[in-house]
Amino acid sequence: GVPVGFVALREGPGECYIARLLIDHRHQGRGYGKATIALAIARARERPGCIRVTLSHVPSNPAVGRLYASFGFRYTGAVDEDGEVEMRLDLA
Repeated sequence: GVPVGFVALREGPGECYIARLLIDHRHQGRGYGKATIALAIARARERPGCIRVTLSHVPSNPAVGRLYASFGFRYTGAVDEDGEVEMRLDLA
C-alpha cells in the first residue's frame, strides 16, 4: 500500500511510449522496476494494433539500458532533443 514510484505511458497509433519510469531510490533494487517494465509491456500487448514499445534514457545511466535490454529493447540510434538515447521493443 506504499507508493514506490510511477510509470507514465503515452499510447498512440501502433505504439506505446514509456514517457517516464521512476522508482524512489529508497525502493530500488527490489524488483519494482522490472515488474513495472513487464506490466507496461503487457499493457502494450493488450492494445489492438500496438506493434512496439519505445522509450528513451539518459546515456549516463548504462545500468538502466542493460535493464531494458534484458526485456528485449534495442537501441535505435536515435537521440532526442534532450540528448536521451532511444530504445525500442518490437512486439510483432
